[in-house]
Amino acid sequence: MAGKANHHFIPQFYLRNFSPAGDGRKAKVFCFDQSTRKSFETLVRNVGSRRHFFRIDVEGYDPNHVEDGMAEIEGEISVHLAEVIEANSFPSDAHFLRSCF
Repeated sequence: MAGKANHHFIPQFYLRNFSPAGDGRKAKVFCFDQSTRKSFETLVRNVGSRRHFFRIDVEGYDPNHVEDGMAEIEGEISVHLAEVIEANSFPSDAHFLRSCF
């Protein structure tokens, strides 16, 4: 079985922007569990994910093929999102229209 188990359907790079510290792997966010009606603070890696969420069972493909593809896309997008956040706007029309692919 492949090693990746905690698949994020909300990318961690996005969630880190809701952390006051935003310091990478130690970034924490405030959460509210609607079913228990309790609030708590937790690490970003514990939010917006499910075990093997993107796992596939298709002959000829690695079980983490979709997860790996999502990670590649997120890697491209995170650079551009960081620029937008830093500038607090789209830096230019070209930036807004730029394709990551």
